Amino acid sequence: NLLGNNARTWTSRVLDKLPGTQAWPNNPTDTDTEVVAMANAYLGYLRRQNDDASMLMRAGALVQTGGSVAFSPVWDPNLGSKMKPVPQLDELGMPLLDEMGMPIEDEAEPQGEQVVRLLSVFDFVTDGAQFIEDAQWCAIRTSMSEDSARALLCEHGIEPDESTPIKADNAIDLWGEQSDPVVESWELWALPSTTIPHGLFALVVGNVVAQVMDFPLEHGELPLCVWKCVEREASQWGDTHVTDALPQQTSLNEMLSMQARLVRLKADVFFVGLKSVVDDFENGENFTTVGSTDEIKNPGQFITTPDISRDVYEAMDRAQAAISETFGIAETVATGGDPSSTKSAKQL
Repeated sequence: NLLGNNARTWTSRVLDKLPGTQAWPNNPTDTDTEVVAMANAYLGYLRRQNDDASMLMRAGALVQTGGSVAFSPVWDPNLGSKMKPVPQLDELGMPLLDEMGMPIEDEAEPQGEQVVRLLSVFDFVTDGAQFIEDAQWCAIRTSMSEDSARALLCEHGIEPDESTPIKADNAIDLWGEQSDPVVESWELWALPSTTIPHGLFALVVGNVVAQVMDFPLEHGELPLCVWKCVEREASQWGDTHVTDALPQQTSLNEMLSMQARLVRLKADVFFVGLKSVVDDFENGENFTTVGSTDEIKNPGQFITTPDISRDVYEAMDRAQAAISETFGIAETVATGGDPSSTKSAKQL
């Protein structure tokens, strides 16, 4: 619970002000100012349409689990508002009419929309460059239903048959849960280089290469943005605070187990005394007999375990403070503790 609480607190602090893009005017003219206002309004619309706030909170949970997440923009032709229906025309350019005298119109098609895909560490790979800006290629994994995979292949002129089988397999998600059967697909993006002069884009659906073409993006960058929790030197992957805090959490768990065991022992009270007294005590008797006056002076006594040492509580406090310092969060923010109890902690 402590690790999870710190991870959620870290995410909420980092995303207190959601990252975004804003346009600024090049000069103070009215035209430039109006264009900038329109651009910012459209960027705000895209953020709301893509539900950036929810997506970034999910990304925060993933980046604390795997150390890295990635965002990949893609154009989805099946989204967006539908275009105005277009009437069908005859050879003379006149609208075709149905039996009721109404124009025959083509079915309205959606205009498409830009969306951003959230990718876990298991859904993308690069050439190993530490920064995505330096990478020369990347591969992105997605999944779809068997029907969607067949439809996608048909769009590219490929009819699945025995030679190009498409079969959905059960998949395991990031949390170890088995999902519905899906078809795995990969997108390969390679920038122009001496090896591949024109770059490359390839789409592989199942085991079928559905599309191959030159690198299509005019801006010349890979369609991938990577967020790392903690930078790892000379690695395409990041690290996570949870990994660094595991030794402290293990120590804290040991202290909690020791404390629970001592409390159980403390509750088990033993009585040592004369046999007659013990027998009557077990039987719930309020009166007993003894053989001599010496036995009356010392009929028996209760034996309990010693009190729990303060060292146990101090070790627990040190482990909890170390976890907060590992996350870089003041303990008072994450747990309501004393803000002066951590030295290197800081509120993000």
